[in-house]
Amino acid sequence: MLNNNYKKGLLAIDKYNYSMAIDHFNNAISKNILDEFAYLKRGIAFKCLNENQNAINDFNNVIKLNKNNYEAYFQISETYMSEYLLNPDNKKLLELSLINNNNAIELNKEYYEAFELRSKIHFQMGEYKKAFNLSKSLFDNNPRLSEAYRIMTNSHDLLINEFDKKQSNKDYYISSILTFFIITIVIISSIIFVINYWRWA
Repeated sequence: MLNNNYKKGLLAIDKYNYSMAIDHFNNAISKNILDEFAYLKRGIAFKCLNENQNAINDFNNVIKLNKNNYEAYFQISETYMSEYLLNPDNKKLLELSLINNNNAIELNKEYYEAFELRSKIHFQMGEYKKAFNLSKSLFDNNPRLSEAYRIMTNSHDLLINEFDKKQSNKDYYISSILTFFIITIVIISSIIFVINYWRWA
């Protein structure tokens, strides 16, 4: 049965009053330090306030209490992704996000949000083909997944651009070789012409 503080915390989250929610979850935890769901929801409230380290600490507390809580792993993954978007030079954050995302999916193979996030992680890693395949598979199974559709189309566009760039470089390379070959023939022909001219002059 849900305790009163926990229920108040949920209501505060629903009203986007995250600071009040944290206060209520603090009270819930003070009465039961083994309440994994209070830690989870408090972590979500911290994450919504961009207090990411506090959020990760709470999600890790959930995992200590229940190593099979896939949502805690997912929330950690999402938090690291948020951190990365603020610090795009720190690729380690993407690796941490992917590790925790894999843990969430391993525990719940029908966790569409985690699969969706995984495609986003690969997109941010520059692995556009993998991101495209993952998001397309998700969207084919569930067309309501708008984020999967966005990642799919963006990955597709970047893959096309990469192909066009490679093709353009290939065409330029071939054109350069042909030009060099023609110039070489012209020069050799000119030399032969001059030699023959002086020979018969």
